[in-house]
Amino acid sequence: MIDLGISDAFTSLFRERRWWVKLGLISALTFFITVLSLVVELIKPEKGVINAKTITSVEYTSVMIFSVISLILIAVLLISSLWYTYENIQAGIQKRQTKLVWEYSVSNTLKKIGKYFIVSIVYGVIGLILLIIFVGIPALIVFSLSFALFQGEPKDLYQLVPFLIVLICCVFGVILFVVSLVFSLFTTPGYLRLIATNTFSEAFHFGSNWRIGKKYIWYFLGVSLLFVVLTGVISFVSSFFSIFGVSLSLINPIMGLIVQIIAQIPVSIATAYISFFVYPKILGNLYRGIINKEEELKFLRS
Repeated sequence: MIDLGISDAFTSLFRERRWWVKLGLISALTFFITVLSLVVELIKPEKGVINAKTITSVEYTSVMIFSVISLILIAVLLISSLWYTYENIQAGIQKRQTKLVWEYSVSNTLKKIGKYFIVSIVYGVIGLILLIIFVGIPALIVFSLSFALFQGEPKDLYQLVPFLIVLICCVFGVILFVVSLVFSLFTTPGYLRLIATNTFSEAFHFGSNWRIGKKYIWYFLGVSLLFVVLTGVISFVSSFFSIFGVSLSLINPIMGLIVQIIAQIPVSIATAYISFFVYPKILGNLYRGIINKEEELKFLRS
């Protein structure tokens, strides 16, 4: 049995020095992106509180400025996400406290982010090819054949078309799930091996990664399921406040916006905490346990 250290993953951050800075930075980015999107939605000429007939260049400029700022923040959040994920998983593997980004050299930080990003691109291309081969092409063939078979058939048979479409979608939905699961069984160990070694080429030991993925499949699935449940709870709470804020906006748009903004403060903190601290720490704990069990990974033992 491998100890995932789940309880420790939820509390370890608060025992670290300057934990409020570590959590606050990524939470603030998440929060400001959400707030900007809400503001842009409010002032959009087509859907917002502004009358489309009285639009001025200043109002269009405001929308453009908010949109550009949002895109910049999204780019910063993407880079920060790569860094936080890398650092927190590595801290879990090495059983150490996390560091702030400026506690590393700029070159060191850029190398880690760059390697993680390039590996993600490579895995993404491989995943896309697999989806095209196992889902896209077969789905296209099946739908084309089904359409051809129904040409010229009695109109009474056309009532079966909706049921046939649902059936085909269900079948390929299952295939998509299986392909995604199999794909994750060698990509997740690959990411973990990259982070544990800080070496780009280590991410592409497909045979080894696949073997580890299969051997510890229930651990990986359990961690993923826990993450899905936690993010689902956060999404449910966020949706509740969003619905309330949108309903209030029908009466008073500004007040509705304020309610949604206030509600996003705890939601952003919870999202950042689970996504960039708890989940990576559990993955790090899992891979540390795998390293201690697998002889081929003994070079990573400290």
